Amino acid sequence: MVYNKNLQCIEKILKWTNKIRDVLHEFDINSFRDFERDETCQLAISQLITNVHELTKKINKDIIDKMPILAKSRVGLKNARNISSHDYDSLDYKIVYDIVKDLISTKFKNELEEMIDELK
Repeated sequence: MVYNKNLQCIEKILKWTNKIRDVLHEFDINSFRDFERDETCQLAISQLITNVHELTKKINKDIIDKMPILAKSRVGLKNARNISSHDYDSLDYKIVYDIVKDLISTKFKNELEEMIDELK
């Protein structure tokens, strides 16, 4: 099998976004209010967002441009990752929660799966 960096990164993004869903379910997070009250969940989600952001940096721009939800989320992912890594106390969890909602959406999951199929 030929190594395809874009494919492997997108598969890993799908894995991490599924993990975000699992974490939200495990902590019984159904709203922003739930999310802002649970620091452990915030920490876990922040790490997963960092994982997703690092992967998006490795995907070719022409592939990202074919994925509107990922393209839209990149700036927010980058900002959330930078703040969570360097200035954790100033992280706006409403922004993080909004990013998370995009990452766990069925539309985004479909976007990732369609790109995986295209790259195989």
